[in-house]
Amino acid sequence: MIGKEWKTIVRLFTLPAVMVVALGGMIFWYDGVALAAEQVLDPDKVMTTVAKAHPIEPLLLPGEDSRFPTAYREETKDLAVTAHQIYQGFLILVNYEHLLPEDFLPEELTVVNDMVDEAGESQFRVNKARLQVNKTAAEQLLAMSRYAYEKDGITGYLLQSGHRDFSYQKALYHNKVQYYRGLGYGDGDAATAAAVWVARPFESEHHTGLAMDVSSRSHPGLQTSYYQTDNGLWLDENCWRFGFVVRYPEAKTEITKIGYEPWHLRYVGRPHSDYIRQQDWCLEEYYDFLYKEGGYTFRDEEGDIWQVDYQPLGSGTIKVPAHRPYTISGDGSKGFVITTLLESVSAAH
Repeated sequence: MIGKEWKTIVRLFTLPAVMVVALGGMIFWYDGVALAAEQVLDPDKVMTTVAKAHPIEPLLLPGEDSRFPTAYREETKDLAVTAHQIYQGFLILVNYEHLLPEDFLPEELTVVNDMVDEAGESQFRVNKARLQVNKTAAEQLLAMSRYAYEKDGITGYLLQSGHRDFSYQKALYHNKVQYYRGLGYGDGDAATAAAVWVARPFESEHHTGLAMDVSSRSHPGLQTSYYQTDNGLWLDENCWRFGFVVRYPEAKTEITKIGYEPWHLRYVGRPHSDYIRQQDWCLEEYYDFLYKEGGYTFRDEEGDIWQVDYQPLGSGTIKVPAHRPYTISGDGSKGFVITTLLESVSAAH
């Protein structure tokens, strides 16, 4: 039960209703009102409008960058969720064990070609007509290409692939199977070998619009040697800043069951990309951690403090913060990840 003093502190974090209605973009749930993931978690747009209160207790101790397990310190409420919503959000896990349903529809696809002119001197290009990816992921991809040029003089990123429907993925996989059959592989071995490089239909992240193949105009081939180029090295070291991870690292092939692809980026959003990078995990390992610990509190590279909470679908309701903005993503399997910005250094200044 929260006392009067605690309720007073909690009220300081309540967002005006007009702010919630004004946000657009990727759909999440907050009191039944649609919110934009990137905007909701943008401290310049949200936390600066919230009166600063004295913390009830230290979120993290001095020198402490993460803590788990974690629990909400403030008032929560029940939120109804459905099994269908497990397949919505930036953190869907899609692989050989977590298949997408046949009625899956990607969220908020946008044609990247229409946005290329905004890239300017970064010389970002798209090599297919009307190539689509998730809108937020596309915005962050272009922001990343501009940042690479302005900060480090890296130019010429080339987007080669984004969203694929099930039929197109089926054709790609079939062609790869035929390739291995042509090398003398038996049917079973050809199917297994093909899946290392081209995911089977319903097992591909490209269906979500959150995955993309990004090479460069100077190294357009999708080859592992891309990692040795300036563009490939820069992506590996910096893509997390914009919510991306290199989805299939060389050291994780036994876990992902996919060959090393330094060009394959997956948008998961922050702070998840930051935490995955710091722990040197692939997405499967990240979920193993969330399933075991239930969540964590984390201070990111900029000093902002986040709470990430995992809850299974269970009876159809989950606990969410009552007075703070948050985002929800399904895991593509059995539950939800709730992400809350607890304290923003940029807002404090």
